[in-house]
Amino acid sequence: MYTEITAAGSDILSIAIDLQGPEFPRPFHDKARAEFTTVVDAGTIVTRTFGVRAIPNGALIDENGILRYSLYGGFDIRNPATKKLVSGFLLNGEVTF
Repeated sequence: MYTEITAAGSDILSIAIDLQGPEFPRPFHDKARAEFTTVVDAGTIVTRTFGVRAIPNGALIDENGILRYSLYGGFDIRNPATKKLVSGFLLNGEVTF
């Protein structure tokens, strides 16, 4: 799916919230063979800013920086409904359920 996302002119940014630094989440990223970039928020800025506690989370942000959809806790791109939602957003910029 990552190829489809980048072909549509979009990208994925993964943010690992981990106080232990970048070495702790790296094995998970590598094991998943993730093609997208993962950054580490060791200072918990994301947690404090958005109140994010549960993982995994997902957010769809348009080209103007507007948050169009978010799910904090339980976001799974392997879920057919989630995959359809993300694909629709990438194809036409709309979030439909």
